[in-house]
Amino acid sequence: MNQDFEIENGILIKYHGNDKEVMIPDGVTSIGDSAFLDCYNLNSVIIGNGVTSIEERTFDACDSLISIQVSESNHYYASENGILFNKNKTKLIQYPIGNARTEYVIPDNVTSIGNFSFFECKKLISVNIPDSVTSIGICAFWDCENLTSVTIPDSVTSIGDDAFSNCSGLKSVIISNRMTGIGENAFYNCKNLKHAPLMLIDDKMLYEPERRNGVSFSEIKQLVLQKDYALRINHEVKYNLIFQMYALEIDTEGTSEYISKNFVIMFLVLIDMDDTEIFQKILDSERFITEENIDELIQYAIDQKKYQIQLMLTDYKQKKNWYQNIDEISDKFKL
Repeated sequence: MNQDFEIENGILIKYHGNDKEVMIPDGVTSIGDSAFLDCYNLNSVIIGNGVTSIEERTFDACDSLISIQVSESNHYYASENGILFNKNKTKLIQYPIGNARTEYVIPDNVTSIGNFSFFECKKLISVNIPDSVTSIGICAFWDCENLTSVTIPDSVTSIGDDAFSNCSGLKSVIISNRMTGIGENAFYNCKNLKHAPLMLIDDKMLYEPERRNGVSFSEIKQLVLQKDYALRINHEVKYNLIFQMYALEIDTEGTSEYISKNFVIMFLVLIDMDDTEIFQKILDSERFITEENIDELIQYAIDQKKYQIQLMLTDYKQKKNWYQNIDEISDKFKL
């Protein structure tokens, strides 16, 4: 037996070689977890018919891997592009990390994107997820740093932990309100993502803050699910969540009472957030901003160079007819 292969009871524990092309030896029935970890030179793998199971993370950090082949297996199927599926092609198991493709369209028959399936695929820029997919596994797109946008169809009901963690290039995520489960840290460290989905509550999608500032996922759930507004956590995160809960009509009376009690500091934070969509919903409620406090808010928006918020406030002031004279109205668009 080739000494490059560490095999125990039919399980390939570890490959210690440095070849570019590897054929799994006869007698191997299972390829173990991380068996090819850090095989940077590995270019192609041929899996024989006897292999009945392949563990997760088998090909982690195989930066040059571009092809996975299956020899008439009863358990697995490999596409012409070397992408590994289960036999009936309903689960995508492994997308070769070194694949030169920057765009990939997942086949229509796939219902599950497996754990670690696109792990560290740094060349991937876009992926099309079909309506057939119902779940996205743990760390499925972890560290796909050049992935810029993802549309997750209505069919997907669950996203695993860390599914899109460290996708630093991700700028846009579209998710249906039908989503029932989003794993912890699913969009952690997506630095360019303005909002990352956190959880579904009362058929409404709640978004977690862009920066958690040391607040744990469990604390966020305690605030949102248990309505624990007295929870002592970072104010920027806390106020962000409460404003979003109010905008989504989640515990409207409870959030309204808290906002009213902490109006001054909370609205300064809201202006700093520069989230015009939430700000407009707050204005539409006509519940907090009054003739007595609006000028202070307008001046703060000017000072912070939040000019879109300033225009929204001055338009609101005009709508409410709170201007004292025509000169004040003419000054409203001066930035």
